[in-house]
Amino acid sequence: MKEIKILALGSSITRGYGNHDVSFVEMLNDYKDENIKFIVHKEAINGTTLANRKEDSYLARLRKLDLTLLKSFDYVLVQLSTNDLHLLNNKFDLKDERTTFGAILNIVKHVKENSNAKIIFYTCFMKENKKYEKMIEKLSEINENLFDVIDFYSNQEMKETNFKDIMSDKIHPNEKGYIIMSKYLVDYFKKKECLVK
Repeated sequence: MKEIKILALGSSITRGYGNHDVSFVEMLNDYKDENIKFIVHKEAINGTTLANRKEDSYLARLRKLDLTLLKSFDYVLVQLSTNDLHLLNNKFDLKDERTTFGAILNIVKHVKENSNAKIIFYTCFMKENKKYEKMIEKLSEINENLFDVIDFYSNQEMKETNFKDIMSDKIHPNEKGYIIMSKYLVDYFKKKECLVK
């Protein structure tokens, strides 16, 4: 059996805010299969941002994480935070870690310098949001094969499901929403690890 160790770095959607703090993280940890076992460490605080402006930002928390623990992960799965949509004057400045995309590059740098983990960003599902779509476009612009992107925002199964059936509010999935996300993530990691029959 293949063990896959994942760090899930994010805010309320990673934490499971709309489902009593149960997200895809717990669902992956509970997944049973003869070929694969997930060990997922949740590093998620509600209301936090990628942009490194507070002590609980993604980047600040990542830097505080024990390096021995970081080295143990096969993947670092990072939420493209919806909280960054509300930042004022959030310029597309890759050199400034106080901006969303400057912080993203510093997250990538920190992971690559301190571990062999592969990096994946995931987008959040919601109704049409032009600002968030712009963030996704910018994420693609800076990628240059630095990381993978799992695009739940554009996920066809989620778009074709009644929004109220899978969401607890405008941005937070409920149990049904997380079930869809976790199934997609299982398939993704099985393909990455060449475990698809």
